[in-house]
Amino acid sequence: MSRLFCTRTYITQVLFSRNLKGKGLNVLLVLLVVIGLLIYAKRKPREHFHYMGEIFADQAGYYVYLPAAFIYDFDGSGFSEEFIKSVGYGFSVDSVSGKIVTKYAIGVALMQAPFFLVTHGYTAVSGGQLDGFSGNYHNVPNWASWFYASMGLWLFYLFLIERVQKWVAWLSVLVVFFGTSTYFYAADNTGMSHVYSFFLFSFFIYIFNKACSHDLRWKSALLLGLISGLIVAVRPVNVLFIAMAVPYLLLLNGKRRSWILRQLSFTNMAILILAGFIMIVPQLLYWKLISGSFIHYSYGNEGFIYWKNPKLLEFWFAPLAGLFLYSPAYLLAVFALIRGIQKKQNAILLIGFIGFCYLMASWHVYFFGCSFGSRNLVEFSVLFFIPLTLWINKSKKVLQGFIASTLLISCAFTLTLMVSFGNCFYRMPLDWEAFKNLIGTGVYYQQTTNRVILPEQLYSGINCSAHKYFTINSFTTADVHVKIEGYSEKTEIALEVYKDSIMQFSSFNVYQEGQRDEENEMYYSFLLPKQAPKDAVIKVYVVNTAGDSIYMDKLAVWLR
Repeated sequence: MSRLFCTRTYITQVLFSRNLKGKGLNVLLVLLVVIGLLIYAKRKPREHFHYMGEIFADQAGYYVYLPAAFIYDFDGSGFSEEFIKSVGYGFSVDSVSGKIVTKYAIGVALMQAPFFLVTHGYTAVSGGQLDGFSGNYHNVPNWASWFYASMGLWLFYLFLIERVQKWVAWLSVLVVFFGTSTYFYAADNTGMSHVYSFFLFSFFIYIFNKACSHDLRWKSALLLGLISGLIVAVRPVNVLFIAMAVPYLLLLNGKRRSWILRQLSFTNMAILILAGFIMIVPQLLYWKLISGSFIHYSYGNEGFIYWKNPKLLEFWFAPLAGLFLYSPAYLLAVFALIRGIQKKQNAILLIGFIGFCYLMASWHVYFFGCSFGSRNLVEFSVLFFIPLTLWINKSKKVLQGFIASTLLISCAFTLTLMVSFGNCFYRMPLDWEAFKNLIGTGVYYQQTTNRVILPEQLYSGINCSAHKYFTINSFTTADVHVKIEGYSEKTEIALEVYKDSIMQFSSFNVYQEGQRDEENEMYYSFLLPKQAPKDAVIKVYVVNTAGDSIYMDKLAVWLR
């Protein structure tokens, strides 16, 4: 017990030493306020149980450990198929045992647990429904993301401020948050694993760097072991971060072989390994529960099928989630690694970057679903952006200004994409036209292509119930792009906003627009009702009153 108290005291001393008083705590306060407001602005309009909600699909798979453990005893036999569908099939129920089954790692749930327990207690006191999935429970990922994103950026800043000028440290914090996908996964997808790994990576770098200033003490070994174990528990592939960060930080701090060997005492290694193992035990116990074995591959047939032919170019540059395309700032970070490759620590990071990208580009879904950029690199940014930050700090003022300006422009570009993204890129990996529209048009809503409209069909187009929860009242305009052949003077394109009854109906005559533009491809903008309900449906369709045989090559809708 006394050792646990000493460890807690040590963590407090490390986090609130003289370097953190005054301006250090002011930085934390600023981050907490700014990130809190950003998350609030993003999450407040969201409905529950839909594809942009906090407990849906992958995010539900990470979260479900908490209600499963504290409410249902992992028994999901009472969950209906309709309920499983309402959370985007983020988890399932075993048809034989009735156990709740999720393929996602347990670490995110461990980190969300304090916020879940507070919410659970508040719900009990206030007389709410204690089901883990209604009301305030949907804010658990939001509160957790707010805390871990703020703390992660703060620890990253504290690490940097010991090595670079204050403005350079702030610039790097700004770029890592707004110039990569970090902001998106801190505010738009608060239940995904990335912001949690982001905090742990920053914490590891900060503590390990502190440990390099003296001999490794048992308290530091314990803390690093706990952090390392949780890093792996959040996402097993995160072990590659530890493999990169340890040698990089040792070389960055100029530690020699003799110093390193002196730290590898039996006591230190035993504490490190035991502490790390403790954090992984909950995952092993869960695997034992659902599979009968402590070691279990939960992803079934999913795997690294492209390891002989990795999709590296697509992973880096494709319109569908390409790293450098969505986060150009990462190009400068990699350039800084190449520029400083004569230093061993930079060479290690460059090899690690290429190796990690190779692995991710080998995954059977190399774009990782509805990913904004290559989301796997979110948490790694706190490591890969260090050399760039150090380079800026040592550069002459003219070069500093140029690099800083380039990075800020990159941030603006990434934020532009983020605003227009709409939570998924529903197109082919190399659809450059769609990406161009994403930059300049707005949020992609839906499209249909290659459709033949027969003479007996009066209506044909987009009427997507899957998008019924799309928050259209935050938009003012729907831009329609249609490419059509075989139309006549009576052919119309109509837009309808529907909620229980028709709230708005508008249309334009395809023939008149085509005559004016002298082509079969047309663009038209519809104004949307200002007070449309969040669950109103947008319908866009061809009105074929003339009974023509029409070929619709494309009908796409963008909201702005």
